[in-house]
Amino acid sequence: MVPRRTVKYCLSLLLLTILPSRPALEVSNVALTGEALQSSTYNPLGGAMNAIDGSLVGVFTEGSCTHTDYESNPWWTVDLQAQYQVAHVSITNREDCCAHRINGAEIRVGDSTERGGTTNPRCATISSLGAGETETFYCESSKGQFVTVTLPGKEYLTLCEVQVFGCKIESPDTNVALAGEASQSSTYSSLGVAGNAIDGSTSSNFNQGSCTHTNSENNPWWMVDLKAQYQVLHVTITNRKDCCAQRLNGAEIRVGDSAERGGTTNPRCATIGSLGAGKTDSFNCEASKGRYVTVTLPRKEYLTLCEVQVFGRKIESPDTNVALAGEASQSSTYNSLGAAGNAIDGSTSSNFNQGSCTHTNSENNPWWMVDLKAQYHVLRVTITNRKDCCAQRLNGAEIRIGDSAERGGTTNPRCATIGSLGAGETETFYCESPKGQFVTVTLPGKEYLTLCEVQVFGCKIESPDTNVALAGEASQSSTYSSLGAAGNAIDGSTASNFNQGSCTHTNSENNPWWMVDLKAQYQVLRVTITNRKDCCAQRLNGAEIRVGDSAERGGTTNPRCATIGSLGAGETDSFNCEASKGRYVTVTLPRKEYLTLCEVQVFGRKIESPGDEEGTASGMEEA
Repeated sequence: MVPRRTVKYCLSLLLLTILPSRPALEVSNVALTGEALQSSTYNPLGGAMNAIDGSLVGVFTEGSCTHTDYESNPWWTVDLQAQYQVAHVSITNREDCCAHRINGAEIRVGDSTERGGTTNPRCATISSLGAGETETFYCESSKGQFVTVTLPGKEYLTLCEVQVFGCKIESPDTNVALAGEASQSSTYSSLGVAGNAIDGSTSSNFNQGSCTHTNSENNPWWMVDLKAQYQVLHVTITNRKDCCAQRLNGAEIRVGDSAERGGTTNPRCATIGSLGAGKTDSFNCEASKGRYVTVTLPRKEYLTLCEVQVFGRKIESPDTNVALAGEASQSSTYNSLGAAGNAIDGSTSSNFNQGSCTHTNSENNPWWMVDLKAQYHVLRVTITNRKDCCAQRLNGAEIRIGDSAERGGTTNPRCATIGSLGAGETETFYCESPKGQFVTVTLPGKEYLTLCEVQVFGCKIESPDTNVALAGEASQSSTYSSLGAAGNAIDGSTASNFNQGSCTHTNSENNPWWMVDLKAQYQVLRVTITNRKDCCAQRLNGAEIRVGDSAERGGTTNPRCATIGSLGAGETDSFNCEASKGRYVTVTLPRKEYLTLCEVQVFGRKIESPGDEEGTASGMEEA
């Protein structure tokens, strides 16, 4: 039996920022945080974990390759610890011996561990791979937690590295309706607004103001817009308790991408036969996919819902063309038909005169660029060439990706070169390691540059430059007056005059505190504080910033991130919290005092894992 090893689970993109000296390979190689097993182990040098140790060394005796026994259908598998949309898998073969053994190996991706994942769908077949060579195999439609390499037939299986690149699929344990926006066909009274069903409360007495209520009407509906497309696994409904529970009998749950008639035209996920007064029940929707979740009654009736919870996985598939939401520019524009935006209009029409292609002047090093408005890990770029004329002009064009907009992004790293592309043809270019906000197509030399469509596919990288406190919920130990509410410190304004109503203010009390609930766990990199200007700046001296997962006593029991020695009147300063992790960020004064804050900004990365574990492992695996 191959021993398992506990590994530290962390976001690969976070590693790039915190540990910049690590190889760029780790940016999105999600196998590095996985756990590997194999069908057998030839000797201690050939442990399964060797294929995800980050080393491409191809010499077996150096202890960086796996090795099974000689057996029928040997396999090696990595558990990615979560479900991923797998874009590509890179395999490094053994260099010092027996390279041919890997010929015919299959890569399989899926959610089953049966027989080492060998029953999962096949992503690719390795026909042959030279000694010590690394090759990439594309798995665009594959989704799963387990990536397996297996050899059909009797053979030894040796792998010197397996790298897996893809996008994590959000866990279904989060009620994604809480971040949505609700609407309904009508509203009976102010107590029954649509938003009550996604307020996080399962209180089921209508008069307490936590349930929805339509008028009595034909086919009443309630709908939540999840703001993105989700694989909806189940929907949980809470019925009204104080009256009229039978009204919900026969209600239909519908899930899809249409908001027409409140989403009532979308496919039906389930029907609520009956639901007791005040009862909560879950309805399975595993085959449903969409942005909108609707509850509707197919008759004339009042519709009342006391809570609707939606559990599913956000679909962040690299099958989404992220360029469509971008902004395009180019080095020059030949005429009004050739605007830069034409290449991201969603049309692959390739006749220039139809107004769907770009066109620069004839100039040195012409370029076209799309600003994706955020940083992406770009997996591939798809280009459509002009059909009606001059297809050869695009020969030798370079695709460049990075974070610089200088000279139209032409100084960014090169992803690929377009050797040639036929008239009206569309071709995809794969970009295994680029990361950036800008995607550029440029022609080295003097030429016209025309593009009929540029599609960019990749995974968005959450930026630590976003103030995540803005989406949080603030509280404090007490409130001095209505001008000093806790929410003032996360209103986006650094106005520092208390009387303008943008600062917080507690009473004078022992250990006053202010806290923001970020609504999820974050790796907090830094916290930025703005002090009051018009009075009493010294009150903030000695305040402590604390970060953690406990809301007890306003988070004051969480680990301390930093101490504010002093901060001048109206000044803003940042405090480094790189080792801190948690849902709650607290500012507290360890004495009797008033606490006033004019803005608290929190910068970090959301942690989309159940937690970090770290253990020890022996240097080798047992045979």
